[in-house]
Amino acid sequence: MKKEEKAINALKALLLFSETLNSLDMPFSISAFNDQVISLKSFEEDYKGARSKILSILNLLGGGTNMEKALVQGMDELEVFCKKQGLKGVLIVFSDGEPTRGLKGDALRTLIRELRLSFP
Repeated sequence: MKKEEKAINALKALLLFSETLNSLDMPFSISAFNDQVISLKSFEEDYKGARSKILSILNLLGGGTNMEKALVQGMDELEVFCKKQGLKGVLIVFSDGEPTRGLKGDALRTLIRELRLSFP
């Protein structure tokens, strides 16, 4: 699959997933990541208001893929929200490629295991 098609398909999946969560009145946040993490929608923000930022994701991304940073920042945000609201949560990561920055391979898998232990 061409790189452009991967990104467009990932965006379509993200929009479908977001529409579903929104219609179920489930709180969620969305962050995009490359070598940085970019907040597109906070837990408190209305989805319809954030949709235009989500649609602009293809213009924001490029460069490296830092899964480590995305996972750590995503888990931090999720943990704070869930503790504050007394809820359980799930972190889902969409990516169009292999990590090129930060932890990779076994080191990244170890981080994921540690995050899962601290926040099942």
